[in-house]
Amino acid sequence: MRFTSGLALLVLCAGCEKASTLTYPTDIPVSAVSAPPSTCCTLSGTVTADGVRIANALVDVLGTGQAGHYTFTRTDGSFRLPDTPKGPIVLRIGKWGFKTQVITSTIDGDVGRDVNLQPGDLPASIAIGATVTSAVRLDDTICATSDPGVEDGEGGLGFVGPCKTYLLNIPRDGTLAATATWPGSGMYMTVITALHGRCCSSPLTLRFPVTAGSAIELGVSIHGSDMLSLGTTAPFELTVRLDP
Repeated sequence: MRFTSGLALLVLCAGCEKASTLTYPTDIPVSAVSAPPSTCCTLSGTVTADGVRIANALVDVLGTGQAGHYTFTRTDGSFRLPDTPKGPIVLRIGKWGFKTQVITSTIDGDVGRDVNLQPGDLPASIAIGATVTSAVRLDDTICATSDPGVEDGEGGLGFVGPCKTYLLNIPRDGTLAATATWPGSGMYMTVITALHGRCCSSPLTLRFPVTAGSAIELGVSIHGSDMLSLGTTAPFELTVRLDP
């Protein structure tokens, strides 16, 4: 994830209870979502894009029902996931700016898998003062923040998860306020940028200074999403404004 400046809204909650959410059909197989009861093996590999090794890409196993079965690629693009569940799994690999790959596989011993990421779709434009309604899927692009004030993750990353992204062009100096609201109390969200982040309950607003002429990328994502079933979606409403 590299951009002039970035803002993402993340629906996050590592270690929270599994939420009851809306779902919709997906073309990704869901037969491998239920986590087997035992672990056995190490899953390793390298993540690249156009031959370039990608650092700090998220690699996780979906649907385990347990938090923390994830890692980030090293500076050379390599990763290692010990204690991978034995049997069918759903592996997810992604990073901001790239399309997330979701791969089904069967684990019966140590496995090596290399992954090549493709460029992600451009974020939709959103105007200052506008409100948008959408929902995040577990196979959306992966967003993360390096904000030292929130959940310091591996590789200097804090909140991390799949997100919907939007692009804001800033017309004047001021303070950007991005507010997310969502239904229910079981899903937790975070408003983030590449440098800022805030969690957890609806309504949630992140504020930070911006300058005229800058471009801010923002989105909405799910944190701790490796605990959720693949068909899970997180509906939300996002409003942005520019204060003096």
